[in-house]
Amino acid sequence: MAINPNPSVIIGGSGITNPSPVYVSSGTGSTWASTNATTATGKLKVEGKEADIFINGQSLSDWMSAVEQRLSILRPKTELLEKYTALQEAYEHYKTLERLLYEQE
Repeated sequence: MAINPNPSVIIGGSGITNPSPVYVSSGTGSTWASTNATTATGKLKVEGKEADIFINGQSLSDWMSAVEQRLSILRPKTELLEKYTALQEAYEHYKTLERLLYEQE
């Protein structure tokens, strides 16, 4: 994993009833700038055995797993599809049915 030599750090935010300034540093020095911008772009990547994000005490990882299970979202194991022809055929039928159900007419 590459480490960004100049990470950006943002402290602060804005609320609906009590906006506050946002302080931003480019990581290239110790200078901080105040701005009222609240939009951030980019990606957040959380990795590791116990990596998770909590929103109001609710685990995002647990929630996503529960939604996948409830919606019966299949995530087949490639090695099993390659090993069992019948499983591969069943998965292809599943994908065909899924396309028929969700494609616009």
